[in-house]
Amino acid sequence: MASFPLLNTVEEQLDLIIQDIGLKQFSRVLGIISQIPDLAAMNTKGVAAKSLIYDFVLNQTGELYNISSEKLINVDQSKNKHLTEARLIIIYLLRKNTNDSFETIGKHLGGRRKTTIYSYYVKMEAMLKYQQFNTSLVSSYKKIAGELNIFKELLI
Repeated sequence: MASFPLLNTVEEQLDLIIQDIGLKQFSRVLGIISQIPDLAAMNTKGVAAKSLIYDFVLNQTGELYNISSEKLINVDQSKNKHLTEARLIIIYLLRKNTNDSFETIGKHLGGRRKTTIYSYYVKMEAMLKYQQFNTSLVSSYKKIAGELNIFKELLI
């Protein structure tokens, strides 16, 4: 996502964001943010921001794959292609956007071991490196990553 220069008005900043990502995607993210209670009162630095990022990534990935957050977190949930792809995206985005340790991410995702989280992360890195072989997964990743970038811009 483009970095936005310091502008005089909020309207100018919003216009640039909308030009960069499109009105439809901006409206969708804005709708999600409006559902967060007392966002203005929250400390959006540190722990609160990370918590919002965790929730956003889980919810958006679950919605895209039509999988509940509970199923995404549940360690005992049987594996299938969509569940595995969703978890790959979640783990990769959480690591890249929170800088949390693999152990911390594992705790948030149903108590998974840090080695499991690490292996998912490495696998997703490889899949992004060879995008031509994983077009569906990469497309889903880019969609959620784009929405997350908008979400983070609006939190700042």
